[in-house]
Amino acid sequence: MASDRKYAYYFRGRDIALVEYKNGKWQSPTEDVANGLMFEYSKLPSTPANEGASLDMSEAMANALIYYLKAMRAEEANELREREHFYQLFLKWAHMDRDNKVKAVRRVTPLFSSSAQIRTSS
Repeated sequence: MASDRKYAYYFRGRDIALVEYKNGKWQSPTEDVANGLMFEYSKLPSTPANEGASLDMSEAMANALIYYLKAMRAEEANELREREHFYQLFLKWAHMDRDNKVKAVRRVTPLFSSSAQIRTSS
């Protein structure tokens, strides 16, 4: 049975991306396809429709954003001491957010206590 779905792929650097033609534009696929090629990808979050929309971000990044905006407002008001204070807080929270993300596989090795299996000769 033929499918009316259109798919395409493109390369960006060393990455490959899969897109689907849907509703008159190319976008990331949102449905599974049986008997297809398996890809693992991530979809960029959509842009909020209005200023009152909530953003999906961690609490640390939300705090960093608040301090960044306060630093920029202080810079516009030419209050450089206040700007430096808020900018340092921005950096602190941004680094905290980055450090909280797992960047590699974590390996757990069991600890062996001195049990009957380990004997020393005396």
